[in-house]
Amino acid sequence: MNRLIAVALIVFASTAAFAQASRTWVATSGSDASNCAISTPCLTFSGALAKTAIGGVISCLDSGDFGGGQSTTIAQSITIDCADRSATAIVSNDNGFNVTTAAASIVTLRGLSVIGLNSSGLIGINVVGAAAVVLDRIVISGFHSGSGLGVNFAPPAGGVGKLFVRDGMISDNGKGIWVKPNTGGANALIERTSIVNNGIGVHADGGGSTGGVNVAVVDCKIFGNSGHAIYASGGASLVVLRVDGCSIFANGGSALRAENFNVYIIASRTMANRNSGVGFDAQPGSNILTYGTNMVVGNLGGDGGATGGIGSN
Repeated sequence: MNRLIAVALIVFASTAAFAQASRTWVATSGSDASNCAISTPCLTFSGALAKTAIGGVISCLDSGDFGGGQSTTIAQSITIDCADRSATAIVSNDNGFNVTTAAASIVTLRGLSVIGLNSSGLIGINVVGAAAVVLDRIVISGFHSGSGLGVNFAPPAGGVGKLFVRDGMISDNGKGIWVKPNTGGANALIERTSIVNNGIGVHADGGGSTGGVNVAVVDCKIFGNSGHAIYASGGASLVVLRVDGCSIFANGGSALRAENFNVYIIASRTMANRNSGVGFDAQPGSNILTYGTNMVVGNLGGDGGATGGIGSN
């Protein structure tokens, strides 16, 4: 009997040691062989994810690189919150984060810098799953050249994905933020974020969508990108891109560019100045509408004009 009790206790202890916790930690002195408790933290986000329960929280005990030099795959609802630390995920020849969660999942990343080294054609944060993704106070840089992307938001078929980007910096990527749902739909809010020195700044792309694309870019600074600052293109479904309170200047393409039928850009309280392309650039069949006051002046390719206006209620 005593022997059976001893065996049972060993099995229980082993199970408890590897049980997933609702709260885990990483630290530069940690080890992924540990249980990621505050007294025995893990070393990388990947290590902590394996020990964290669905819907749990991973926090940083100190400042450092917790990417482990390779992509971090998120396959469950999770919050990684390092807002009070200087936490990075530095990768080389790889994506920074791959979000592959189920359609009902919610993923929040807060207070992180995602840096690509030798990451031409790769992606800082690649979202191909999840119902909602929150990127709060995130810096994404170095995913440059060609098809490189800062944020790729491509929610799967069968639903409408939601993306929230706020108080961040997206710089030195092939394209800053690309919203392109995979046959479903997408809603995105990008606010108080600087989008600089990319190829295209923000692209709302309805080419593969059946559920529509709705994007709002609010109180952002978009400058120094080599292509269009804000670009909306479509297919069969409706694309609506709202631009409010933004400063758009010194980009290599147009400030606002709309292409294809079923595409609408609505601009309010926005400045477009000294862009190499056209200020308000509505291609045939598309629409750029204004609400309230905008300042469109001094663009090298001409200031263009709105195709219509929206009156106040």
